[in-house]
Amino acid sequence: MKLFFIPLISLLINAATISAIEVSPSKKTVPEKFRNPNPKKLRMSGDVNRIHRANEIPYKQIVPTLNIEKLGQHRVKLTFSVTNKSRRVITLPFSTARRYEIRVRNSSGKTIFNSSAGKLYAQVLGTLAINPNDSATYEETISLPPGEYVAEGELVEHEVLNTQKAFSVP
Repeated sequence: MKLFFIPLISLLINAATISAIEVSPSKKTVPEKFRNPNPKKLRMSGDVNRIHRANEIPYKQIVPTLNIEKLGQHRVKLTFSVTNKSRRVITLPFSTARRYEIRVRNSSGKTIFNSSAGKLYAQVLGTLAINPNDSATYEETISLPPGEYVAEGELVEHEVLNTQKAFSVP
C-alpha cells in the first residue's frame, strides 16, 4: 500500500511544479491590445434611434382586462390582468414593489376602495417580465353595500395600461 502512494505523491508534486507560472503585471507581460486599446473598436456603433426603438416598451401589445365576479351577498372579487399579445417577452420596470392599483368608485364618483390604501411598499427597483401570450394577474376581494359602481385597474408607473368596468351590487 505504501508503494502505491509514494509514486502518486511524487507525481502530484512534479505536476504542481510544472504548472506553476509566475505572472507579473508589468508592461512586458500585458499584451499590446490591452495596454493601448483601439478607441474605434470600443465605441458603441449603430443607429441611436434603432437602439431606442429596441428598448421601447410595446404598450400596444399589452392588453389590460378587469373581471368582476360576484361571490355572494355584497362580496365582489376584482381581477386585474395585463396580457402580453406580442411574440417576445416584455419587461416592465418599476421603482417600487407596488405593481398595480385597483380602485372602486361609487355612482357619485367618490373612491370607496383603493387597493394600496394603508399599505407600505418596499422602495426597491424591480421588473415584471411577461412571456408571450401570458398574463400577470392581481386580485382583490371586497365587500360593498348595494349600489352602482365603477372599478378601475391600472399597472402602476405604466398608466397607459389601465381599464375600467361598471358593475352593480344588488
